[in-house]
Order: sequence, then C-alpha cells, then structure tokens
Amino acid sequence: MRRRNAPAVVLYSATTDDATVVAAALAGAGAVVSKSSPAGSLLEAIRSVARAPHLLPPASLRMRREAAARLDPADRPILVMRLAGYPPAEISETLRVPVNAVRDRLAAIIARLEPIGTAH
Repeated sequence: MRRRNAPAVVLYSATTDDATVVAAALAGAGAVVSKSSPAGSLLEAIRSVARAPHLLPPASLRMRREAAARLDPADRPILVMRLAGYPPAEISETLRVPVNAVRDRLAAIIARLEPIGTAH
C-alpha cells in the first residue's frame, strides 16, 4: 500500500535493463522509461504511475538470484518484499523492525547492488 501523498516516480534512464529495474524497485520507483523511447511513452508512464504506482516489469529470476546472492542473508527478505512492491512500512511490520531500519537497509542494499550488470 502506497503512503498517502507519496510522490509517484518514473525513472527516465538511458538503461532499462534488469539491473536498472531492480534498483528502481528497491528505490520505490513506479516505472522505468528509456530515454530512447518516444516522448509519448514518458507521458503515458507518468499518467499510468499516477493511477497505479507499481508498473515495473518483474526482474528476471536470474537477476533476483544474483542480487540475493550478493546480500547478507538478513537482507534477503527485504529484497524479496521490496521487489514484490511492499513499501518500507509494511516490510517493517512484517519483519518487526523499525521502519527507519528498513529504510537504512534498503539504502545499503541499493549501494551493495549498484555494480550489478556493469563492467568492473
């Protein structure tokens, strides 16, 4: 469930690969649109996310497994729930940890996964 008055976010990116979708989902974006798409695609994504906040395509099983393998076991439930669209407050309730701790862990997860899909 999205917070009331929470901003709907569309990530407008040069890359829209699986790694970008995972990062966008973890950060709470509602959609990803390629910069190479026609302007109408961006406008439609903005309208769509305003109506339904979670329009991201699911990350591939390979990408989800790769991401999970790079995390501490304690962070894996947060990854799974966030990729499923759960907001930090619901993850907090489910795991019985403070919401600020979930937000901090999400930031750490994003930082840890940042290199996925890029050349080192």
